[in-house]
Amino acid sequence: MRPLYLAVLAGYRLSFLPSAGFMLLYDFMYMLPLILLYFGYQKLQGTALIRRLEQILQRISAYVVPGVVSVAGVFLLFSGTVFLL
Repeated sequence: MRPLYLAVLAGYRLSFLPSAGFMLLYDFMYMLPLILLYFGYQKLQGTALIRRLEQILQRISAYVVPGVVSVAGVFLLFSGTVFLL
C-alpha cells in the first residue's frame, strides 16, 4: 500500500513540509494498532488470560515457526528459479 500512497503523494507536487507531514501521518496510522497492542499487553501482563495464551503459543511455536520458514524458503526458491530462467 505504501508505494501507491507515495505515488499519489508525488503526483500532488507538494513541497517538503506537507509531504513529510503526510508521510508521518501515514506512518503513525500504520503503527497505531501495534502501539495499542503493546500497551494492551503491558496492561494485561500477568493475568490468567495472558499466561494461558503464552503457554499455548510456546507449545505451538515449535511447529509453526519451522513450517512457516519452510514454506517461505520453498516459495523463494521457486520464484528465484522461475525469474532466473
